[in-house]
Amino acid sequence: MMNNESVFICRIANDRMNFPPPPPTYDRVSQPIRQKRGIICFLLIALLFLSIIAVMPVSATVWSVSHIDGVGNKSEISDILGGIGDGDTIRIWGTEGHTYAGGIIISTPNVVIEQWEGSPPVRPLITATSETPTITTTGNNILIRGLDISDNQNYPERGGGGVYVDGGTLTIENTTITDNTAKYGGGGVYVGGGTLTVENTTITNNDAFFDNGGGGVCI
Repeated sequence: MMNNESVFICRIANDRMNFPPPPPTYDRVSQPIRQKRGIICFLLIALLFLSIIAVMPVSATVWSVSHIDGVGNKSEISDILGGIGDGDTIRIWGTEGHTYAGGIIISTPNVVIEQWEGSPPVRPLITATSETPTITTTGNNILIRGLDISDNQNYPERGGGGVYVDGGTLTIENTTITDNTAKYGGGGVYVGGGTLTVENTTITNNDAFFDNGGGGVCI
């Protein structure tokens, strides 16, 4: 027979067996650490992404210059000079009897100025309208190819009726430079600084006044 004391002990034992589990402990120290680790990982991934973008090559732009309306076409070279970047190409549509305005300065490196491939077999005619050289170059590794730089008169106190090289490096290929006039040397091309390379190019009928000479090319 079970007395009252035994019943009391059994009740205590049963209560202990059915006692709810303790609540989970909250680690107040490790939680902020995990948050900081997450932020650091995010920042490292963001920096890695930005570094990859920084080293990716930027695509060069091909600028289209034509007196014929078209999507993206500019009517004059001067319309795009402010946006030219390193390695860009300026292609110019050649049309019999049409003249593009010169007096332009190319200072950005690795720029190509050329006849638009697929245009009529007429070299684009470029001439200045403000008593300046038709094209002045100061940047490195600039290429002029397949153009007609003619009929310009440059009378201020400097040379270069057609092209003025004022620093950097310039290569002229398959181009006609004719009937240009300069006051001080280099009616066709004047090299005031930098390096000039000429290949398969016709330079004729250019004039220069005074003692500097070099009706065609003055270096």
